This record gives sequence, structure tokens and C-alpha cells, in this order.
Amino acid sequence: YSYEELQAATGNFNPLNKLGEGGYGPVYRGLLDGIPVAVKVLDTSAGCLQGRSEFESEVRILSSLHHPHLVLLIGSCPDRAVLVYELMRNGSLETHLFSAGAALRAGPHTVGLTAGLSWQDRVRIASEVATALLFLHTSLPPVVHRDLKPANILLDAHMTAKLGDVGLASLVPTLARPAGHSAGADSRLVGTFEYMDPEYLHTAQFSPRSDVYSLGMVMLQMLTGKRGKQVFSQVEAERRDPLGFGPCIDPRAGTWPVAEAAAFADLALRCASPSRQDRPDLRSVILPTLMQLKQRTRLYDQQPPPPQQLQQEEQQQDVNVPPMFLCPITQDIMDEPVVAADGYTYEKLAIAEWMRRSSSSPLTNLPMKNTNLVENRTLRSAIREWRERQQHQQHQHQQHQQHQQHQHQQHQQHQQHQQHQQHQQQQQQQHQHQQQQQQQQQQQAKEESAVAQAAAQAPPPPPPPPLPPPPPPPRPVARADSGGW
Repeated sequence: YSYEELQAATGNFNPLNKLGEGGYGPVYRGLLDGIPVAVKVLDTSAGCLQGRSEFESEVRILSSLHHPHLVLLIGSCPDRAVLVYELMRNGSLETHLFSAGAALRAGPHTVGLTAGLSWQDRVRIASEVATALLFLHTSLPPVVHRDLKPANILLDAHMTAKLGDVGLASLVPTLARPAGHSAGADSRLVGTFEYMDPEYLHTAQFSPRSDVYSLGMVMLQMLTGKRGKQVFSQVEAERRDPLGFGPCIDPRAGTWPVAEAAAFADLALRCASPSRQDRPDLRSVILPTLMQLKQRTRLYDQQPPPPQQLQQEEQQQDVNVPPMFLCPITQDIMDEPVVAADGYTYEKLAIAEWMRRSSSSPLTNLPMKNTNLVENRTLRSAIREWRERQQHQQHQHQQHQQHQQHQHQQHQQHQQHQQHQQHQQQQQQQHQHQQQQQQQQQQQAKEESAVAQAAAQAPPPPPPPPLPPPPPPPRPVARADSGGW
């Protein structure tokens, strides 16, 4: 791809499209030819032309690695050291193990957030990671991951585990080192300390068994749900006490049977041994043990979810398909599952076409002993029953939706009827109030008219009576003389 194409696909590397910051640089969500992709911009200084040429050679090798448990490298932009991957949708293993509640931190290749993992899922994921590592180690040329950790174990839409950042530990030094520098011992340590092989720390020399150590540490963290190198000593201490094993198991994994958890823990401790020579072989020990544990998980029926959870699951549009129902080659639900000589189950047509072109297993990359295909009738019956349940649940969901729509319509009609009645009552009250006001006004007008008429018909008031005459003035009185006769 050209850099301009990747700029257009990511909105000019818009920060809003940034999915995360990986160990080798930022990752952006993009859309190329209508396909969602993850665009990783490698954080490295500009190298010389020879380094760029080696980078292109490495990319061609990595892009030829196709496996159901590897994140697909779609393409690159060598001029700017940009890689284009398929976009994963269910987060990273780190997200599911260490993030609390809904505040899940999406990984660099993810677009969504998901719930926790059961112990059966953890065993299955460990086996899928081991399968991918064996494929890498037996490829030509062999590929060592060198940075295996939960953040680089990604989960697709079907919760299938896929390794990410494959080969980046060799790509980035290729870009950064000067011309003529050979890739023997590392001039700088590559990887994450928590999962780094102790011998690699001392010698700067890596090997496939360095990945085995990282796998062991990842398994211990899957067992305990805890970070840090100290999980090794914690689990080891509990395994020394036959009666004390159990408290270290992550309770969020569900009821992990002690025997199965102990076998898982013992294998993880052996893988994470400080000495490389003490670590088990991936092909002859690790993968067969994990496959046996994976087969034994089917003996334990998971508890049925509560009715409320069933209702919530029925309301989800996306159906979670059990990973065992998917063909490892096509990633589609199988119609005719058959078991091949490598012990894995495939869709009949897919594995037949694969064996026509190759004599090695599509999962382990090991030679097939024969071309016999045995019908997996048990799995076929389980797939048919699952499909019938899905159809029944879909039918119930449709009926439930129709019932809800009918209730909603009735509720709306009831509300409209109530609103209509309230409106009529308000109109009646207003009409009555207006009538009362009119009656009061009419009564008041009548009273005022009656008063006016009465005042007009009343006789004039009589004149006031005449005033009495004033009294006469008093007469003078004669006074006798004091001499008299």
C-alpha cells in the first residue's frame, strides 16, 4: 500500500481512529476496500536502503504465514514502516484477564469490549496459542515470536485466539540497525520483562524455548488472574502443599476442577522454568497435554445461565457461535465435520481440498500420517441441535418483539385515549366556567338594570315642612318704687 492510501483509510491517522499504543508503535482503525483493518505505524528511526530491503523481505515471509490462530498480515508500506492487519473484534486476553467491570481497555487490534473468560475458555485459548507457536517454530524459515504476552493474544468475533505482532521483534531491529550488522545476539533486549526468558536476559540469545517460557507465564496468569512474575512462586508454593492448592485460582474463571487446574498449573510451571533445558518440548509434551485438557473440559457441563441472562442473550443480534463448531480452515460453521489424521475436526470439503494441495496439517504444520477422514457424528449432532435452538430462540425472540410491539401500540392507544379524555374534560370545564361567568355577568346585569328601573319609577320626595315662626320678644316688667303708698 502507498502511504497516501493508508492516510485516506485512517482519516490521515486521525486520533479518533487510534485503537491503542502497542509495544512497537500506535495502531489505527482503517477501512481499505470496504474491509476494516488495523494499521500499525512502527516506531523506529529511518534506516538505510539495505535495512529497508531486508524489511520488505521479512514482510513477504510474514505475509505468507497463514494460520487460523495468527492475526493475518494483509500488507505493508515499506517506505514508512507501516503494517496492515486484519481487525480483531473481541479485545485481547489482557483485557479479559486484568480489566475490571465495564472499563475494559481495548487492545491495539480491537474495536469492542467483551466479558470475562471461563476456565474452559482459558484452557482452549492456551491450546490455540500453543498450536500457533508450533506452527511458527516449524515454519521455513522458523519464526520466534519473542514478545508473547496477553496483550498480543487477540480474540476474534468467535472468541478464537490469534497471535498478534508476529515477527515484529525482528522487523524493528532490521529497520534500526546499520548496514552490515548481523542479527545474532541482540544489541538491545526485545520483549516485555514480565514474560522475558531469564536466560535471554543474561545472554541476549533467544530460541523457540524463549517463547515456551512466555507461554508458561501467560498460562500462570490465566490460572490466577494476576500480573507479575511473582505468580510463579505463588503457584509453585501451593503445588508443594497437596492440601493447599486452590486459593490461587482466579474465582472469575468459574468452578475450575482441582484436578484439571492442577494439571494446567503443573504444565505452566514446567514451561516457565528458569532453565531452558528443563522446559518441555512444544510438539511432544505441551501441545498434546493441552489438547487432552481441552478434550476433558467437555466432560464438565457448564451451569445453565439464569433466566434473566437468557433473555438478554436472546435480545442480542449477534449470535455467539461455539468455537468448536467452526472449521479451522474456513472459520464457518461446519455441516459435515470430519476428523483428520492430525486429530482435529474440519469441514469435509475444506480439509479434502487442503490435503489435495498439501500433506501437512493446517494447524500443526506437521506431516499427516494418512488421508483418512472419520465422520464426527457427535459434533454434527451437537451443531444440528444448536442450530435448532438458535432457530427456536430466534422465533421466540420475534414473537417477543411482536408482543412488545403490540403492547406498545396498546399503550400508545391507551395514552391517546387518556389524552383525548383529558382534553374533553378540559374543554367541558372551560365551557362550564364560561357558562358560569356568563350567568354571573347576566345576573349582575339584571340586578343593575332592576336597580336603575326602580330608581326611575320612584315618586319625588315631599317638600320639607315649613319652619315655625320665631317667638315674640319678651315685654319689660315694671319694678315697684321702694317708697310705695
